[in-house]
Amino acid sequence: MSRKAAESEVYMDFFNSAVGVLQTLVIALGAGLGIWG
Repeated sequence: MSRKAAESEVYMDFFNSAVGVLQTLVIALGAGLGIWG
């Protein structure tokens, strides 16, 4: 039980960091298109 919860917590941390990176990329792309567009 506790091991499963730990694995889930690690997965959530990884997922959250991945979402943060994606959001940063999307914002950077949007800013770039806004500047060049």
